[in-house]
Amino acid sequence: MTSPDRREPEVQRGRAERPGRSKRPGCGKQPGRGERPARGERLWHSAFTAAVQVAYPRAHRVRFLDEMRVWFLRGLRAQRGTPARTLYVMRAIVDAFLSGTAMRSSSVLLPGAWRPALGGSDLRGALRSLRRRPVRAAAVVLTLAVPMAVNTAVFGVVDAALLRPLPYPEPDELAAVWVRQTEDGIDRARLAGPELRFLWDEARSVAALGGIWSRFGTLGGEPGPEHVDVGYVAGDFFAALGTSAAVGRLIEVGDDVEGARGAMVLTYALWERRYGADPGVVGRRVDFNGAPVTIVGVLPEDFRVLLPREASLADRIDVFLPWGGGYAEMPMEWRFFATVGRSAPGSTVEDIRAELRTFAPLLQERDASYGDAPVELVVEPLHREVTAPQRVGLLTLLGS
Repeated sequence: MTSPDRREPEVQRGRAERPGRSKRPGCGKQPGRGERPARGERLWHSAFTAAVQVAYPRAHRVRFLDEMRVWFLRGLRAQRGTPARTLYVMRAIVDAFLSGTAMRSSSVLLPGAWRPALGGSDLRGALRSLRRRPVRAAAVVLTLAVPMAVNTAVFGVVDAALLRPLPYPEPDELAAVWVRQTEDGIDRARLAGPELRFLWDEARSVAALGGIWSRFGTLGGEPGPEHVDVGYVAGDFFAALGTSAAVGRLIEVGDDVEGARGAMVLTYALWERRYGADPGVVGRRVDFNGAPVTIVGVLPEDFRVLLPREASLADRIDVFLPWGGGYAEMPMEWRFFATVGRSAPGSTVEDIRAELRTFAPLLQERDASYGDAPVELVVEPLHREVTAPQRVGLLTLLGS
């Protein structure tokens, strides 16, 4: 006779409930062999299974393959629409390859069941499974190849746009300098002439500091007049970037004073197109906007002005001229100069930021045109400023 407090286990359709495996709301059945893909899910299911079979060690597959399939199916069924399901499958396959490859790599150093790396029987079994179903095998290969190609392409774009350093010597020493106008709600304003002059005279954490403003003009002489975009540079602009001339010399501080004879620097593209890459063009006097200037040098072929979009520069600058001095007398309302500085030896961009932070009150005391609104000099690494517009979108794309 059975004791009253000893009851037979409850049986449902001939199967006992597993102890400790209570169902969670909304999850349906727990992982097990009983969950099978529907007709429209079989291709995705096969692709994921093939990825797991190739990527993971056999010991891991024996223990967890069924459970991984079930959770893959549940995630797939949670997606709405073909694009979302396709993206989900691609991510799942890439994750399987990354995780499985990492596990195999680490298994070489571990004893026991994890000792075998990619065993021949593992790979042969996966290949036989695919060979028996050639159409499905082609779909699996395509499913594996597409996400890998997409991830490679995305990483290449991220590397080119965000990770590579700027094409200047010691680019980590470069900083962009702005004025924050809180009263007008402007976070990145270009510098006015008096501000630029003050920083030249007072900043000790900066080895070279220069500004640029772009406009258009007409270059005369042989082989005829041509409309060009010109960059007017102030101070040590080229020295700050660390750029050297390909031919001749570049604009120097001595060229940027009132009364100096006009000096012009050509871009390599204009020099090659207009003057046939003739080195003898250096020293030639040409007409620019009705005034004579002297060509003093040519920039390297790969030189580009890479400044943030707030600089509002022309997309392609053809020639460069010095501004011509007179900065201290310029009205504060003339905020022309997108400014870049290079840190002095032993200093960093953070040192430039700390020093210029102390200059803001001094500038406000010197000029009443600031009004009562607080003045702030903003200093940021040039690389961060240049890549800021692309950073959020590309990192989101890479993370997806």
